[in-house]
Amino acid sequence: MILIGKLIAKDIDNETNYTYFGARYYDSDLTIWLSVDPMSDKYPSLSPYCYTADNPVVLVDPNGNSWEPIDENGETVNINDKEKIHGYRWVDYDIDVNGNKISKPNTVETAYTFGAFGMTILSSEGYEPHKKWIAYENLSTGDPITDKRISLLHPKIQNQVKSFILMAKYRFDIDLRITQGYRSIDEQNNLYEQGRTKPGNIVTQAKGGYSAHNFGLAIDIVPIENGNPNWNSENWDIIGRIGESRGLEWGGRWDNFTDKPHFQNLFNKTLK
Repeated sequence: MILIGKLIAKDIDNETNYTYFGARYYDSDLTIWLSVDPMSDKYPSLSPYCYTADNPVVLVDPNGNSWEPIDENGETVNINDKEKIHGYRWVDYDIDVNGNKISKPNTVETAYTFGAFGMTILSSEGYEPHKKWIAYENLSTGDPITDKRISLLHPKIQNQVKSFILMAKYRFDIDLRITQGYRSIDEQNNLYEQGRTKPGNIVTQAKGGYSAHNFGLAIDIVPIENGNPNWNSENWDIIGRIGESRGLEWGGRWDNFTDKPHFQNLFNKTLK
């Protein structure tokens, strides 16, 4: 369970006891961030593990704009029509009567695009466009549990899954946690018996050796909403489409056994 921190109004993950700040986790016992700032290479004189140059009382992240969203044909897309966004282009700033730069409508200061092997961060420090590509293998989802479960998946699916989690997070403001990834044959058989010979509800139709989980080719996820896992989320449809946009098969489309938390990629193979 995830609870709300009483003093700093941030999520506390009871599974790890880390404090969740949205982009990174913070270990309050050790007083350190658990991953680097993705823009750290822009500030080589600062530690990549610090926040706002270690001066959060005076400094905050800026809120300027500069990047305009576009669709796959290069046409402007409304900033709120997130499913149609294919990329971004730099449109610079307008100038007011006093010579000050002002942001243009329908633009953002920081944007993210997602490729097959890495994510590109688009930013606007100093009123100038900046692009930074980072390989998925060097990126954290911000959740140590999810990162660990991704690392145990088949190598062919790891980038795909991480891009799904990161796109949901950075473009759609949806935090996802992987609850299941690789599952052994024995674990699968035990799960299959749930609701049959063991207490609980039936949650799988697959015996050991007949689930994509057994080959590290599937994940189950849950959205984290208001600091808690929400299996009854109203966002399942959009989450499903995000996963599909990354090339994953969504269990929410299955007719015989609808499984909204489930995503997989069998690479055109079967389990029979």
